[in-house]
Amino acid sequence: MFRVILFLCFVLACYGNLADLDKLIQSLGTRKYNGKPKPPTKLTYNITMRDGAKLATYVYIPAGNSTKKGLPVKYTSTPYFQPDFNLTNSSVTSWLYELDIVDCAFVLQAERGCYVSSGKWDGFRYSKQDTEETLKWMVKQPWCNGIIQPAGVSAMGITSYLATSAAASFKRNNPNTRQPVALQAIGWGSWNLGATVFQQGLLRNATAVGYVDILQHPELFTEMTKHESPKDPWWDNTTVSTEDFKQITWPSIQFSAWFDLFQKQNLDGIAKYKEYGAKDLKGSLLTIVGPSGHCFTLDENTTYYHLNATANALAFELYYITLGIQTRLFGKANTKAKFDKAMIDWKLLLDYYLPRNIWYVWGPPLNGTRGHFTTAAQKFPDYTPTLMYLNNANGLTIKPPPPGGRANYTYIYDPKDPIPTLGGPTLGPAVNFTCGPANTDQLAGRLDIVRFTSAPLQEELAITGEVFATLYVSSDAPDTDFMAKFVDVFPNGTRWSIMDGGIRMRWREEGRYPVMMKKGVVYQVNITLWSMSYIFPPGHRLGLEISSSNAPRFSVNPNTGVPLAKKQLPPRIAANTIHISPEHPSHIQLPIVKPSSLKPWWPKVPMAEGMVERVRREKRKILESLRSAQKGKHSHK
Repeated sequence: MFRVILFLCFVLACYGNLADLDKLIQSLGTRKYNGKPKPPTKLTYNITMRDGAKLATYVYIPAGNSTKKGLPVKYTSTPYFQPDFNLTNSSVTSWLYELDIVDCAFVLQAERGCYVSSGKWDGFRYSKQDTEETLKWMVKQPWCNGIIQPAGVSAMGITSYLATSAAASFKRNNPNTRQPVALQAIGWGSWNLGATVFQQGLLRNATAVGYVDILQHPELFTEMTKHESPKDPWWDNTTVSTEDFKQITWPSIQFSAWFDLFQKQNLDGIAKYKEYGAKDLKGSLLTIVGPSGHCFTLDENTTYYHLNATANALAFELYYITLGIQTRLFGKANTKAKFDKAMIDWKLLLDYYLPRNIWYVWGPPLNGTRGHFTTAAQKFPDYTPTLMYLNNANGLTIKPPPPGGRANYTYIYDPKDPIPTLGGPTLGPAVNFTCGPANTDQLAGRLDIVRFTSAPLQEELAITGEVFATLYVSSDAPDTDFMAKFVDVFPNGTRWSIMDGGIRMRWREEGRYPVMMKKGVVYQVNITLWSMSYIFPPGHRLGLEISSSNAPRFSVNPNTGVPLAKKQLPPRIAANTIHISPEHPSHIQLPIVKPSSLKPWWPKVPMAEGMVERVRREKRKILESLRSAQKGKHSHK
């Protein structure tokens, strides 16, 4: 009987919390966006770091609040500052204050060496140290109530990720002080910059060069090339360690995108948060995966723009609205009892209003096919890891190679004639080429690409998760690259690249130092093509394309094995081979889900009126574009 009474009390408490939460959610939907917020009070500081560097720090207190009233704090550290910087041209602050959805202080800090902050900007390598110093400083200020939320997108997503390590260090160095980081919101960021710059040993050349040029620090690119292994200690200060992940005690919002350049590390970070975070955080993580990430924000002329503009807008709205809700719920939770209550309310939000996982489902840009919608679920759908084997007829089949099905596909890779980059998860026009899915038909005549294609699908096939290519390869060079593209082959033969990846062979063992290849030896390599949610229609075929270059997205491998930072030898031509046999079962692994598990979804959470209107405007643009596309080049029959 006592247990029954306890259970009923728990149910009543939940419904009471739910009613309060409903009032909060509804109140957010009544806020009007007119683009003319009352200007906040701005405070300017120069905070001295432990090594003497001074960081320009700007604090914004919402209108009507005293600078001596303790408020929760949103904290963002950024390398992006301009001399005319002000509140209205910062995306983060305009979301927070023009929408007027939260009562909090906002701390915006220029990374060292950026804007008027002193010191040298070194590619986020001081972010952990400087964030810890800033946390110690903020908790002592009269406008801070001790509740701090690192938040940001892109570069600010990186610094928000690294704030995880700063908070862990703060906790270790101040054991008798309450942990100030109580919530976190990360968008399009990386917790492991070494693995981001060097993707399975491949230097992401265009992105790295483009980014350091944007920030006017070209010398940083030269320095990065001296440290090709993500396990090089040089990268430690831009990596969140497992031990630091284990110190997470706060709820989090994680915002990623399928074609974002940080997708892999973003999704891996989410997995680490779930695996290593405190046990009582179970069920407190909100994951949003949009269509395109940086690709969308920088290129409105991409092939898919007319199909996913609304979904991109929706992903942004959800991220910023839930970021505000999170601050409202936890903003005064400066005791364990208050924090526990806020956590109950936050989990109720995820139980009744927003599923814990919200993501975009891609599909081909064809009339009458499924895809191009947002879906949601309390967990990502269970998938069946399905192997499709390469065979001696350039096919892809679920049957492994039979004893008589041996084949060696050898092609010539010439570093002086690399395959041009087409799409993929990149910075788009910022590095002078498009991003996202891409038609690869223009590469049809190249002999340095080996293509494998399945039989036509008899029914719809859906995937959601990470895709891997396991290849058995050899080369007559001491080092070379192997690239893999996963493509949707349309009934008319058009090959549409939707995922890709690659590996630099001297880094195949993922160690601290390179290991060269030996002529005549067959090596097994496992290449991640990153993750995707995609629906293939009946009649389409699955394709895998193997090559050894993808430039300028990845640096061209000269096949010599000479480290990037050393004086280079003349490039040499390599004869590269893909092996297929019962002993060498090269294959691709697909995360196949039930198509019925992917259904269109729209949030119950009301959005501020301006947000709703923005999404409606985007929808109108899409309908107009679709009408034009039916007559244009994107309508295939």
